[in-house]
Amino acid sequence: MLLGNYRLDKTVKDKNRIIGYIITDLIEGKSLMKDKAFIEQAAVGGYIINARGIENKDGTITLQGYNCKLRELPIIRIQPRGPIRHKVTGIITRNKKTIGYVLTDSNGKSMSVNLEEAVSMTRNGLIEDVSVQKYADSCIRLRGKNGFALDGVPKYKC
Repeated sequence: MLLGNYRLDKTVKDKNRIIGYIITDLIEGKSLMKDKAFIEQAAVGGYIINARGIENKDGTITLQGYNCKLRELPIIRIQPRGPIRHKVTGIITRNKKTIGYVLTDSNGKSMSVNLEEAVSMTRNGLIEDVSVQKYADSCIRLRGKNGFALDGVPKYKC
């Protein structure tokens, strides 16, 4: 549990993805680096004085600046050395409904994952060039971004 109030001072990025923030503990005066998920939960709880956390319908949390603009915080870029990133190389369907994806990692190893795993991996930044989209009919699917078209990927019937 957090004790005290914190202020967001800097954004920590891996390429273009926010992975955390440098915060200052206003009681002890210490600077700390915390991951994005920690900051989101702290903001929802009201522990961050210059940001608020907004819980979305799909369970994600959006940070919003409070008396500051988060995009104007200084940026610290770090070299990615975390988990292996994947690319979507196939779509698994059953009766015209997407039930999973074929992923290939940077080492060329392929694996198949169900839709829920793919959504979780995408939200955690483990799959490149796709984002999660919730459609009006409550279906959650992946959607291509940065010029990547999922409709150009081979489909496999199950």
